[in-house]
This record gives sequence, C-alpha cells and structure tokens, in this order.
Amino acid sequence: MQKRERLQLTLAGESADRVPVAAWRHWPGDDQLAASFAQAVLGFQAAYDWDFIKVEPFSAYMAADYGLLTTRAGHPSGDRAISKHPVTRSLHWTELRVQDPGRGELGKHLAALQLMRDGLPPDVPLVTTIYSPFTQARMLAADNIALRNLRTHPRRLGTGLNIITETLLLFIEELRRIGVDGVFYVVDSADFTLMATQEYAEFGLQHDRRILDALPDSLWLNALEVRSPVPMFEFLGTYPLPVICWDAHTAQPEVEKVRGLVRGVLATGPAAQAQVGLDTPSMIRNVAREMVNQAGGRRFILTAGAAVPVHTPLVNLRALRNAVEISDVV
Repeated sequence: MQKRERLQLTLAGESADRVPVAAWRHWPGDDQLAASFAQAVLGFQAAYDWDFIKVEPFSAYMAADYGLLTTRAGHPSGDRAISKHPVTRSLHWTELRVQDPGRGELGKHLAALQLMRDGLPPDVPLVTTIYSPFTQARMLAADNIALRNLRTHPRRLGTGLNIITETLLLFIEELRRIGVDGVFYVVDSADFTLMATQEYAEFGLQHDRRILDALPDSLWLNALEVRSPVPMFEFLGTYPLPVICWDAHTAQPEVEKVRGLVRGVLATGPAAQAQVGLDTPSMIRNVAREMVNQAGGRRFILTAGAAVPVHTPLVNLRALRNAVEISDVV
C-alpha cells in the first residue's frame, strides 16, 4: 500500500495494511541553508522510509524576520536558542509589520520545501511545522512579556497578534503553491498553567480559527501539535484538524484516555526525549507495540510526539520504524 493511501485510510477511520509511522528531528547547522536543509531531510527519509516527512526547522524561524535572533546552543533537541527578543516593552507590539514570506527566514524555508518536494516521489506526503500567532508572540517577547501584556496592555498585544496572523496567512498561501501536503500547527499556550480559558479564547482561539479556516483543501494531512503539559482540550479538541499530535514528555499516554478528549487521529508514541532518545531498542519497541495494539490499528499514527534528540541512537529510530510492521505487532 502506498504511503498516501495508507494515511488517507487512517484519517478516514478505516483499516490500512498497517499503522503509519513517522519521526522527525532538528538539523542544527544544516537548517541555515535551504540546500543543506533539504539534503539532510531527504537523507533521513531515504534511511528510514517514514510514511510522511515532517519538516522541523528551528522553532523560532517564523518569528525571526521581526528582528528575533537565535544561536546554536548545543541543546539535545538540536533547536536554536533565542539570543535577542525584539519585544521588550508593550509599545513594540504596535511596531511589528507584516512580513513578505518570500524573503528572510520564511523565504529560506519555502526554498527548502521546494527542493524537498522536487526530490520526493509523489506518494510521499510532505508536511511542515508552523506556529500559532500566540506561540510566536511568546517567542518575540522576553521574560513572559506576552503573558503580562495580555492583562496589562491587551490592545497593544492584540495589534501584534493581528500582524503575526496576517504574515502567517500569506505564508500558508505559499505552502499551497509549492505543493506541501499539510502542516503541523503548534500550540503551546492553551495550557492551564499559563492562563485562564477565557484569556486563551480571546487572545489565542480567535487567531487560531483564522489560520485554520484559511487552510486550503490541498493541505490534507494537517495536525494540531500540542506542546503543553496541561492542555486545554476543551478548545483544542474542537479544532478542525484531522490529527492531534502530543508528546507525553516522560511516558507514553494511555491511547484511549487521550482519544476520549479529542476527535480524529491520535499521533503519539514513546516520548521523544525520555524514551526514544535514551531507552534501549527493545524498550522502545515494546512501548510502541503496546500503543499500536491499544489503538486497534485505527485512527492512530505512531510517532515520538515531538522532535527526537539529535543524539538518538540509530537503532532506536529503527526500532520505532519497525514496530508497525505486521510481523512485529503482537
């Protein structure tokens, strides 16, 4: 069964020949040039034959063109650290301007995606990672200023969020033009440890809805990527995306428990850092098999839930990949 067909059956809630599987990672250094980034991602796909490619640029790439600066910090994830925040006071939100997605970091990422699309067989879906407006706002502002301004200068923050949303809408149109198959939409602020539900409804939900409503039909493999320890599933579970991806951080979640909170396909598995990055292949295989069996072969995609660390042993990635093969599932 081809990858596209397998995934489309899974999204429809029907049985496929096996559960789809994918893993992704950051590419520190290689992600600074479109050609080297594309080469790294295509090589990773050639080595493991994942059911789809999820492109994982450094996390702040969408906010960089507003004046944010990053540096390599040697983090196990391979992600870059923010070294300069352009928003240090509330008035700075009103100084943001809509960015041209064909220039700067956004343009570089689009160029890399085009190289990847051109280098892939047609049946391999290509998806990329985009960040919600409020997630980007938290990157732009130092010392939790975004959360403070939500309560002290809501109009100024709202102006900035509108600008970020407009830029993101332009970027999505470019993704459609390239032929990307979907996006993983990252939300990290719909979390009870950060704000009340009414606050997220006003400053997060309305912008999320604008973005999700604008996704073209050609982007069919879309997922909500939840990066929150205590998610507001009462909101997130209603988002019109066919897949929800969640990293359990320290241990695998109970598939049925999480599935009861959301609709659609659940994409998760052994925790990216605590398990895939550190455990033995047999432990990873056992956890993955258990979760595949819990899912009963339907409405489930096996992943690590987040980017695997750059130090992940290759045998661990192979164990994750092979856990879905029919001969391996008990």
